[in-house]
Amino acid sequence: MDNVGVIGVGNMGGAMARNLLKNGYAVTVHDVVESSVDALVADGARRAGSPKEVAESSDVIVVMVVNDKQTTDVVTGPDGILDGARPGTVAVLCSSLRPTTVTSLGALAEAKGVSVLDAPVTGGERGAVDGTLAFLVGGDEGEIERVTPVLRAMGEHIVCAGPLGTGEVVKNVNNVLLWTTLAATREALRFAAEHGMSPEAVRDALQFSPGYNRWVKDWGSLGPTPWVHKDLETTLAIANAHNVQMPVAALCFELLKDWPSARMD
Repeated sequence: MDNVGVIGVGNMGGAMARNLLKNGYAVTVHDVVESSVDALVADGARRAGSPKEVAESSDVIVVMVVNDKQTTDVVTGPDGILDGARPGTVAVLCSSLRPTTVTSLGALAEAKGVSVLDAPVTGGERGAVDGTLAFLVGGDEGEIERVTPVLRAMGEHIVCAGPLGTGEVVKNVNNVLLWTTLAATREALRFAAEHGMSPEAVRDALQFSPGYNRWVKDWGSLGPTPWVHKDLETTLAIANAHNVQMPVAALCFELLKDWPSARMD
C-alpha cells in the first residue's frame, strides 16, 4: 500500500496529499484545476491526466471532490477509476455523500475486484493541514485495516462506523448537530448583544457551563463556512427520500441561508 492516488487536490485534498508525501508515500494526483496539481508536483507528487491514470499506479485511491455527481464521474465515468484499477485496489471516498451513492459505487466496484470505503472527514482545512482529521469509515473491516496506515498519515482518528455507507450516515448526523448548534449560537449571541454583552463576555461566562460549544469559543475568529448550505441540503434530501421528518434541520437551513454574509460580529 505504498502507492497512493489522490483525486481532488483543492484545499482539503491538497493538504491530505502533502501529508502523504511527508510520510513517505509515492503519491499520484489529479485535479481539473492544473495549478493545484502543479503545486503538488513541485512538492514531489506525480501528475496524472485522468482518474484512470491515477488508478493504474495506485494501491489506494483517496477521492476528495465536491459532491455525489463528481464522485460518481471520477469512479465510473470515461477514464474513471474503474477503467484503470487493478483487482485489490481500494478507493476511499472522503467527500460528504449520500449513503446510496456509496453503496451503488461499491457494488459496481466489487464486480471488478475493487473495494470501496466511505470515509468522510471532520476537522476542516486546519485538520487537513495539520494531519489531525477524523475519518468516519464505512465498509469491510478487513479493507479498513488494510488502509489504516494510509489514513493515519492524514489524520489522528479512524472511526469504524459499520458497513459501507454508514460513514456517510454518521457524517450527516454530525452535520445536523454542527449546523443546528451554529444557528442556535448565532441567535443566543444576538440575544446577549441586545443586553450589552459581547461574544467574548458570553464565552468567558459560559466556559464551564453545558451550553458552551465550539461556536461560542471561536465566534470572534470564525471564518466563512460556505459548505453549511450544501451539507444541510444533502441531509434533508436523504431524510426526505426515507420519509424522515427533520423540522429543526429544515428550519436551520432557512435560518442560515444568509450565512456567512450576515454575521453578528
